[in-house]
Amino acid sequence: MEIIELPVNRIDIKKGEKTEMKEWVVSEKKYQILVNKTEVALVSASPSMVKELAVGYVVGGGVLHLEDITGVEVGETTVNVETEKPVDVIVRHIRSSDCSSHWVSEMVAKEGIIESTLNVPATVIVKAVSRLQSDTETWRKTHAVHSAGLFTKDGNICGLVEDVSRHNAFDKVVGRALLDGYDLSCTFVAVSGRITQDMVVKAGNVGIPIIASRSTVIEPAVTVASALGVTVIGYVRGGHLVVFAHPERVDL
Repeated sequence: MEIIELPVNRIDIKKGEKTEMKEWVVSEKKYQILVNKTEVALVSASPSMVKELAVGYVVGGGVLHLEDITGVEVGETTVNVETEKPVDVIVRHIRSSDCSSHWVSEMVAKEGIIESTLNVPATVIVKAVSRLQSDTETWRKTHAVHSAGLFTKDGNICGLVEDVSRHNAFDKVVGRALLDGYDLSCTFVAVSGRITQDMVVKAGNVGIPIIASRSTVIEPAVTVASALGVTVIGYVRGGHLVVFAHPERVDL
């Protein structure tokens, strides 16, 4: 994660004071995600873990299975995912760091309903979500990034990622886990931002049974989660949480 210290002026309206100081800001960069040199996405992302971003995006998006990937070539502003498998449907998705999206075609869940029997204590989920702030240095310095973490049912951390976009953070932590060979059916994801429909679809495609957020859930995400068998949890803060879909995986 690249952060830059810039000179700024801090104005205190109540005290009527202006102070010269320095403030940390995050950087971002546009990347083309390609499959066999064909663009599938243009994203604005923090300039780190770009390989993981691309893998998480194409596997989570149902474009490729992990075993179909024969290589990943990272350039200055491009990430080319190589495969010998013909790609019949290419989804081109332009995404900016403000998380606005334009879909040329719908992202579709391709891996069926999740039937994982994973159960996680509510206390473990609360502690995991709290680590999205306590363990993230860039957020503490700037308050300008989102984070996503992958955890075991016991709360052990498998990966923790920060990015200017909540979608990118999700893709990066999933991509790292896929490349590291984790069994995602035994894990859950915690995110700092709203849970969206495409996060639920991607969780379904890679087999992650639970997504939890300290924020809330968008309605289409609940509908899709109910259909795909994904447990969706919001408002994880202050010792409580709200389960919007498939509460059977959360133990008291």
